[in-house]
Amino acid sequence: MKRGRWTARRKAVAGVLFSLRCGEIPRGLSGVSGEGGMGKETCYVCGGEIEAEAVVRHRIVPDEIAALYGVSEVKTVPLCASCSDEVHEWYHKRISTITYDCKIKRFRARSPAEIVREYECALNSFAQYQRAQRKKVKR
Repeated sequence: MKRGRWTARRKAVAGVLFSLRCGEIPRGLSGVSGEGGMGKETCYVCGGEIEAEAVVRHRIVPDEIAALYGVSEVKTVPLCASCSDEVHEWYHKRISTITYDCKIKRFRARSPAEIVREYECALNSFAQYQRAQRKKVKR
């Protein structure tokens, strides 16, 4: 019986978090679709224009994580193919499902809310990093 309550609680927490956090459009993404002209979109990370058929709809939280925590709706952002590959590498290096808890002085599993927040922060930090790198190259 405890297991059933835990599953229900986990789904409720994930649902509330996504309605609050992911219901909003990420910064810099408003009005993206169709902005660059007919059949073109703007990459969320690099800002480059991409043909509609070449756009990769990147899920901010991967499918396997969303399924694990019972999240039904996952927001997406448009990316070009190279940024999509780089974001996956960035996620692999930056995101962990465990964290060190100073109160209990041990590692513990992250909660669903913490993991979703971690993915969102990783995507935004990657976008900021890439934009800063491109500004350095232009100078």
